[in-house]
Amino acid sequence: MNVRQRWFISWLVIASLYFWTQSIQAQSGPGEISPSDSPSGSPAVSDPRAHVDGVASALGARPIGWYRAAAAKGSVEAQFLLGWFYDHGNGVRRDYRQAAAYYRAAAERGYSAAEDNLGTLYESGRGVHKNLSEAARWYRAAAEQGNAAAQCNLASLFFFGRGVQRDYAQAVRWLRAAAEQDYAYGELLLSSSYYHGYGVEVDFSQAAKWARRAADQGDPRAEAELGFLYAEGKGVPLDYVSAYNWYSLALQAGDKDAQSGIKSVRKLMTRGQISEAEAILASQTRLELGSDKRQESFADSFLPVY
Repeated sequence: MNVRQRWFISWLVIASLYFWTQSIQAQSGPGEISPSDSPSGSPAVSDPRAHVDGVASALGARPIGWYRAAAAKGSVEAQFLLGWFYDHGNGVRRDYRQAAAYYRAAAERGYSAAEDNLGTLYESGRGVHKNLSEAARWYRAAAEQGNAAAQCNLASLFFFGRGVQRDYAQAVRWLRAAAEQDYAYGELLLSSSYYHGYGVEVDFSQAAKWARRAADQGDPRAEAELGFLYAEGKGVPLDYVSAYNWYSLALQAGDKDAQSGIKSVRKLMTRGQISEAEAILASQTRLELGSDKRQESFADSFLPVY
């Protein structure tokens, strides 16, 4: 069984079993995965930790009682943070009902991160009755305010027709909105859309463009996918040295599955090319290779990735 077949089968197994936090990993070739074979659910993107840290920092490190008092007085930031604390069991016992209540208080006042997170609770049925239409409503409210995580979550619902009419063009529209904000997850999935032709015409050059933008932010999966594109010469010149380097960067960043890509491309390289690639890796930092910004890498992906 080759790498491409292995990842295709892995994706189908995960899709059929579907749990909220399970990841769909695909690395070394485009599996024949159709949107018509959608899983029963799609993993949602929760609020980026940087946003939570930023709000908490702005309010200051406080005991939980301070946040409750501030929320009771109408602080939308405190309401959101309390929702997040209860959602994640941070400083309090995890309680999804309380999380939903605090998220709702902030969401009803138009706080986009709370709208997005309330949508994830409705999509998963945590703390509220599962309701995909409500999930879509809250995702859209946040997405229309420019919340990139919500834009990706709304795209996932359009992609699978969950809570909304299936519409690949709408899915791509929202992925593009997130990608154009330099949101690595949106860039990654927009790249996949162009590679597989979901909602757009197949365009390997666009796939490579968006994969590169995500890879330049240090997203390990995007780095591995860019390695694959260089190894195949799709959307970029055929370049085994670049493929080797991008796969290696992905591996260094924690994408263990990039090892199979390294092994595959190494078999195609001359000794001189291997020496050149290893010399580049030894002498250049990730910054010099273009990854000057690091973003959280999302393992969960509702689209098949190369």
